[in-house]
Amino acid sequence: MAIPLAPFLVGVDVSKATLSICAGPDTSLNDVPNQPQAIARWLNQLPSGPVWIAVEATNTFHVELITQAHRRGHAVY
Repeated sequence: MAIPLAPFLVGVDVSKATLSICAGPDTSLNDVPNQPQAIARWLNQLPSGPVWIAVEATNTFHVELITQAHRRGHAVY
């Protein structure tokens, strides 16, 4: 029986211009432009294995992030 991996936890505060991201327990906030290419670059840097992303839904500014994250198989809350 395989031992399940603990998920990599990410919190995202969404605004029109930026995503303020805390990825992992021992990291500082990282601001990423809220633009499709910047979001894709950031998502590509996440570790393999289960990733859980908690997103503050703000207006519709979170839609690009959650769409791309779901396409990569990440759980979004």
